[in-house]
This record gives sequence, C-alpha cells and structure tokens, in this order.
Amino acid sequence: MDAMVLLDEMRDLVAPGAFELETPCYVFDPTRVARDYTELKEALGTGLVVSLKANPVLDLLARCGHQFTDGIEIASLGELNLTVGRAAVPRFVTTPAMTSNLAASAIACRSTLVADSLPQLEMILKIAMARRAGVRLALRVNAACLPGTQLPPGARDHFGMAPADVTAALDRVRQADLRIEGLHTFAGSNTFLSCHRQIASGMAALAEQISGHPAAQLSFINLGGGIPADWRNAGIDWPSYRTQLAHLFGSISLLHEAGRAVFTACGRFVVRILGVKQIEGRQYAVCDGGMAHNFLLAQTESLMKRTIAPRVLAADPQTHPTATIRPTVVVGNSCNRADVLGHVQGQPVEEGSLLIFEGCGAYHTYSPNGFLNLKSPRLYVAS
Repeated sequence: MDAMVLLDEMRDLVAPGAFELETPCYVFDPTRVARDYTELKEALGTGLVVSLKANPVLDLLARCGHQFTDGIEIASLGELNLTVGRAAVPRFVTTPAMTSNLAASAIACRSTLVADSLPQLEMILKIAMARRAGVRLALRVNAACLPGTQLPPGARDHFGMAPADVTAALDRVRQADLRIEGLHTFAGSNTFLSCHRQIASGMAALAEQISGHPAAQLSFINLGGGIPADWRNAGIDWPSYRTQLAHLFGSISLLHEAGRAVFTACGRFVVRILGVKQIEGRQYAVCDGGMAHNFLLAQTESLMKRTIAPRVLAADPQTHPTATIRPTVVVGNSCNRADVLGHVQGQPVEEGSLLIFEGCGAYHTYSPNGFLNLKSPRLYVAS
C-alpha cells in the first residue's frame, strides 16, 4: 500500500506525477468518504453504520474510521481482525455463515453479534456461557417477513429470521438470563428507493409486538440500507422520511447502514493503454487492467453492467492534439470477450495514456480471484 499526495493531480488531469502511478491501480480519497458519510447521515436523520465489506482498505480505514462513530458492520473474521486496534468504534458482526471462531473473537472484542438464525444464536450462547463472557446480542429479521410488508421479489432472500423465530429467540435468550439489545433488517443492495418506507413500518410493527417480552430490551433498531451511490439525485423525499421515522419510533435510537453510498465516489480506477488497434473500422484500446481488477466494470452479466466513459490523461500533451479522435472501445488484459471496461468518445487515445474511471470506490475487491495469475492492482490513498 502506497500513500501518495496525488489527489489534485488526478482530479485536474494535468500533473505529470500521475504517470508515476503503478497501474492498474485504485486511488482513494478519504475526504470524499468523510463528506458523503456526514451528508448522508444528515439526510437520514439517524445513526449510520458503515459496511466494511464495501471498502476494506486498511489505509483508508485508518484515515476515516474514527468518523464512523455509530459503528461499522463486519461480516468475516478477516474484517474483524482488520479493525482490531485500528477502529475504536462500535462493531456489529453479522453473517449467515458465522463460525465459532468469528463468534468467539467478536465476543472478545465486545462487538454486537447479530444472530441470523436460531441455530446461530444457540452457537453464540454456547460460546458465551462456556467462556462466562458477556455478549451483546441483536437479531436479524428477514425483510420480506416483516409485518404488513409486500416487498418486491428482488428483496426476498435467505437472510434473517421470520417473526415466529424472533419470538423463539427471545425466549431462549431469557432462559440464558441475557437480553436482545437490537433488531436489524436489510432488503438488499439498491433496494432503498422501493422499500424504505415499508421496512420502517414493518420494523415498527415488529418492535411493538415484542415490546412486552422481558428479553426485548431494545436500545437500537437498524433499518438496513440499500442506499444507491447517487442518493443525492435519486429523488428521495428525505424530510418526509425523517418525519415518518419520528412518528413510528419516537425516541428509540435508529440506525441505517451504507456501503456504496459512502465509498463509491471516493475511488478511481486507473489503467494504462498498452496499445490501440482497429478491426474493420472499429477502434480498441487495450489496457493493463481489466475484469480481474474491476469486475463490476466488465460486461460479464447484464445485471452488473455499468459502462463508464473514462477520462483520458494523454501520455504526451504535445502529441495529444494530433492523435486520432474516434469512438474507442476500452478492453482489459484478459482473454475474455466480456472484458470490456467502457467507451471513449470525443477524446484521442494513444499508447501510454492513462484512463481514469470515476466512482469505483465501493466493492473494488469484487473480482475473480487469481484470474490468469495477473498481478493485483496497487492501492493508493491520496489526501
């Protein structure tokens, strides 16, 4: 991991120092993370938990982690280890595949464990009792099973518990002389626009149903997220939503969670053009990075397509005006025909130029592991 002061250079596309980058690479800007986190939290009017899986870069966490005062969401032992000694904020550990090692480590770190099922809850209780350790417990509720909700098919999944299991979990926790401190639900990525009001109503109804149970001593309710990366321009009526939450929940502490909504704008993916070629009148720019480094850019599956027009930083500004300007397909460095990263229109491209893809700060690790044994992208943090 290199830390380099390259932010202004990459933004303005004028500094020759940008060519010192080892490509393919990502350049992350912690000031954008701080901005988007603060502004999203203000729009929601609630606490905001950050999903570490969206961007688990250690240097970025070191710069931003202290600002995530409402907590971070962790889904693996590796993520938990990444935060130990580096993030003094609340941790919420939640995954349907929780292992005994993860549960034990989370208990030792005084994290809040969000039980996804009755068997998982039993495992957590067994570990806590064997170690005679206190444990902070919450329950994850399946979003599609919330009272009074009719979520779209895309929001139906295998996560969390049905309300009947929530009641059984409360009974079991009471037997262990413990308590449930929170409820958590999540309808999935990019579901906020279609589901947020229903989820709020359903969670309020469920909280009311269990309010009389001795083990239900709720200090927080996490309404999930699924907030889009472009949430500012998504047409969300934030004042009306805040009013709804205040009406439904009163003074109870509310949380939302976010990953791409906080991290997307902070990252740029940078590749270098290795060569330019033409086939039957169509021009291609072949780059040193591709689907093995940024799978979400590649045209592999229609559900994931997000063709981006990169910015071009010419290798030699003196030759830039003379380069041919024609539509160019940007392709990666694999033998897969779907390794298409984007298209360039109205800008000249040539060997040695850098292509800069904006909005790549979230889920950059979502890539085919070890594909073609290509080197991993370099990671830079610029501020």
